[in-house]
Amino acid sequence: MYATTTHNGQAPGAAAKLASGLGWFSLSLGAPQVVAPDRVNELIGVRDDGRARAWQRVVGGRELAAAAGILGQRRPTLWLWGRVAGDLMDLGLLGGAFVRRRCDARRLAVATASVVGVFVADLYAAARMSARPEIAREEGPMKAKAAITIRRPREEVERRWKDLVRESDVFLLAPLEVTADEPGRRVTFRSGAKADHRVTGVALFTDAPGDRGTEIHLEFVYASPAGRLGEAVQKLSGEDPLQFAKDDLRRFRQLLEVGEIVRSEGSPEGHSVKEHLHQRPAQPLEHARPLEHAHA
Repeated sequence: MYATTTHNGQAPGAAAKLASGLGWFSLSLGAPQVVAPDRVNELIGVRDDGRARAWQRVVGGRELAAAAGILGQRRPTLWLWGRVAGDLMDLGLLGGAFVRRRCDARRLAVATASVVGVFVADLYAAARMSARPEIAREEGPMKAKAAITIRRPREEVERRWKDLVRESDVFLLAPLEVTADEPGRRVTFRSGAKADHRVTGVALFTDAPGDRGTEIHLEFVYASPAGRLGEAVQKLSGEDPLQFAKDDLRRFRQLLEVGEIVRSEGSPEGHSVKEHLHQRPAQPLEHARPLEHAHA
């Protein structure tokens, strides 16, 4: 299986691409700093205590604000300069940890080098966007592709796919409406009136090489009502249409090759990224017998 996403707009320059990347970086960095500051302290080598956790949450909140600003605007120049200032603040905090000897020196050195590298990227993106008024982040809907190979004849795969996409209790992207049908080749579709996501696309059916069954290639376009920031929220909440499409293709292959969606005690509803996000980490058994008596 493969899956990709690209923006369906004008090709951006290096600075615009970098700005988008920095926005996503702020989001991925800020979330754990706010939610699990103790783990972040351990990772970067800072001695964990109440003060260190408070600073992690402050910095994490700043990163999340930067992510919202950068991903929410086409020309987030001020937010990029804010990241530059934030990097200088971070270097000051890390330097203070070195001076107070409240750290794992090796890990802290690695963290400091990383911040220096990010500072250079932030400075370049902010300076370029300030000097070039025409530079803007890419906008427009997302174009996604996903594919899978199923060990079944093409006619059967196509027929079953058209039957099942209309059933909202089977696929995460369903219900869909078929808008054009070229039997044996392609099916054009769009989201139905009751669907949670607005998508339009095409499903291509081809014979797999080496007589290995049928390849399904899904190509579709979708857009979040809240723009790039909404896309970020979708990914974090497990509501990303591309991930839904990948999960649906896996489910479909299981239905055709095995006869049912494979389930386990850990995930009784089948494999889904949305369900994984709600899983809790393993907990010790309260009434487990001591090890020495386990084989008595």
